[in-house]
Amino acid sequence: MKIFQSKLALRTTVMIMFIMTAVGIVFLSIARSTVSDYEIDRQQQQLQSLVNTVENTVKIAVFLGDKQLASEVAQGLLGNKILSAVQIKTTESELVQLGSDKAASSSKGEWIERTLESPFSAGETVGSIRVLPNQTAITEQVAQSTQLVTQLFIALLVTVAISIVGVIYLLITQPISQISSRLHGLNVESGEHLEFPRGNEKDEIGRLVGDVNTMIDYLVNILGKERHLRIEREKAEKKFRAIVDNAETGIFVLDSQGFIKSANPAFSTLFEDGMCDASSGECGIGFLLNSSRKEVARLMRRAHETQTAQRADLSYQKSGQTRWVNLILNPISEGEFQGVANDITDRKMAQTAAEKQAITDPLTQANNRLGFERKLQWMMESRRRHQGNNFTLFMIDLDLFKQVNDTLGHQAGDQVLIAVTERIRKILRKTDFVARLGGDEFALIIDGEERESILENIARKVIASINEPIPVEGDVNAHVGASIGITQFDHPDIDMAELIRCSDLAMYDAKNAGRNCFHFYRKEVQFAKQG
Repeated sequence: MKIFQSKLALRTTVMIMFIMTAVGIVFLSIARSTVSDYEIDRQQQQLQSLVNTVENTVKIAVFLGDKQLASEVAQGLLGNKILSAVQIKTTESELVQLGSDKAASSSKGEWIERTLESPFSAGETVGSIRVLPNQTAITEQVAQSTQLVTQLFIALLVTVAISIVGVIYLLITQPISQISSRLHGLNVESGEHLEFPRGNEKDEIGRLVGDVNTMIDYLVNILGKERHLRIEREKAEKKFRAIVDNAETGIFVLDSQGFIKSANPAFSTLFEDGMCDASSGECGIGFLLNSSRKEVARLMRRAHETQTAQRADLSYQKSGQTRWVNLILNPISEGEFQGVANDITDRKMAQTAAEKQAITDPLTQANNRLGFERKLQWMMESRRRHQGNNFTLFMIDLDLFKQVNDTLGHQAGDQVLIAVTERIRKILRKTDFVARLGGDEFALIIDGEERESILENIARKVIASINEPIPVEGDVNAHVGASIGITQFDHPDIDMAELIRCSDLAMYDAKNAGRNCFHFYRKEVQFAKQG
């Protein structure tokens, strides 16, 4: 089997012989069938010709009823091997029947019969002649003819096949074998070329050798360039490795499961107190970014789906403290991501401090108007999404605060504002919210849907706490009061400005009622006033 697979000439010979045999069988079958049909038709024509030859004589014998003449004609016909029986009859009786009785009795359906007319009166039937073909003799003649054709055809096929194999071997197989042998001993790296086989310089084999030599030149050129590029790449890799290893930015590679395949020292330092060793090859980025595992998974999924770099600011725990990194994941191949991690903890802390400062009143350290509006807007949107969990807005305006500023000075007024803020905080729960909107105006947000009796109790505690003397300087105390307007957020269609306006209206009602008290916003009361 190995010899068959390694020898082109042998495979070619076998394939040609197989094809020629298959074609020969098909064409031989067609030829045998054609010759057989032809020989049978020829025998039938010969039978008809024999009958035609004796027809006139038989007509006379039948017309005269001459058995002797009829018997002579029948014996003459039986002298031909292709006939096995002859029968001559008048219209009234049988004149003669010669031949094999057994064949005559068993082959009634194969008789060839011709009606005989009177030699003197056209159209008058006087009898008939029947001949029985000798099927054995006919079959033997057909077999002899087809056997001869078969032998000639096989000889022709064998001669053609051998000739084709010889031509293919001399013109194709042998030159290719020579080229193959030379290729095995060729030193391609030195640029050595193949020699052209003698006599094949200008044909297809010659062009093949020329193409191989051209390919050798191309490969030598490519090998030279590849060697040069490999050297340059090694230099670039050394430079890149030096940059990566000494970079302050964490650089790493992830597999499709999020495990770290490689990382530079800066990355390992960034997560040195993580839940696993970043340089071990068995550590997942989700374990290092322990507080943001779901965010990391979403980031990897988006990067894989979009095949674009994705980034996010993520938090994690290190030495019991919350740290922040800016993580960038870029898909570099199927199932691989290149990542960059920068420590942005200081920036986040500065950003958080700036955001807190932007919403914090610098005097009282309570939320300012911006912080209040953000909190109120968020709570209103949250309540619209989750109906049934409402809240209450308190608008507070200090009474007699202007007198404190005018008589004791602005520094005393600042101390009053700080004290009022602290007293309100002590009354409120952690879920509640307090803000100084400006001047002597404050706002409270009481979280949850509380009964009016509870809200009234909170309002009374706030007023009572503010009413207590506030030390401002030495033995000097300041005295202020509070007017409070209360509005419950129980209608999702109301906007923030309208909610604040309603609380302000209730607060003005409290002031008009003598100050230092509280009023709930009642829609029907406001309609009555407008009326």
